[in-house]
Order: sequence, then structure tokens, then C-alpha cells
Amino acid sequence: MNNLTFAAPENITDFFDMMAYFNNLTDIGQGSMFWTVILIVASAMLFMMMKAYSVEKASSITFIFSFFLALLLNIIGWVNSYVVTITVILAVFGIYLLVKESSQYE
Repeated sequence: MNNLTFAAPENITDFFDMMAYFNNLTDIGQGSMFWTVILIVASAMLFMMMKAYSVEKASSITFIFSFFLALLLNIIGWVNSYVVTITVILAVFGIYLLVKESSQYE
């Protein structure tokens, strides 16, 4: 009896096929979550690395980096447009934080 819950990885020949297969394993109906979680983890790691600066500067750099990474992952087809929309909103907020912080020194 062969009762597979997930599709068998039959056509995986390179790295991108393997990552697409991992992404398909986490499909919850609204899109796959593997690369969305990777994006969140990468953003959290960048924020922790930038904590030497002020919270506003660390947040804005993280938001802008997350937007570009989400855009790249959307072009590849690994995250859906909802994730990019959220990161666009956060990037605009990050730019606002940078402008607000730079105006304090004038």
C-alpha cells in the first residue's frame, strides 16, 4: 500500500527544482509558506545584526531589504503578491522612519 500525502520528488534536477518542491510541500491554499518563513527569518537576522544602530534605522534598513528580497522571490515565483504588498507598505514606512530620523539632525 503506497499512500503518499505529498507528491514524490521525481523531477528534481537542480537547486531551484528542489526549492520549488519544498515550497509546494508547504502549500496552505493561499500560497506556499516555505519562502515566506525564510524571508521572515532573514529579516529578523538582519534586524538583530543592525541593533548596534538606533531602532528606527535598524527597522527601516530591515524593511527595505525585506522588500527587495520579497520582490526577487516573487519574480522567481516562490512568494505570492500578498507578501510583496506587505513588504511595500513596510518599506514605505521604513523610508518614512529614515527621513524622520535624518530631520532630527537639522
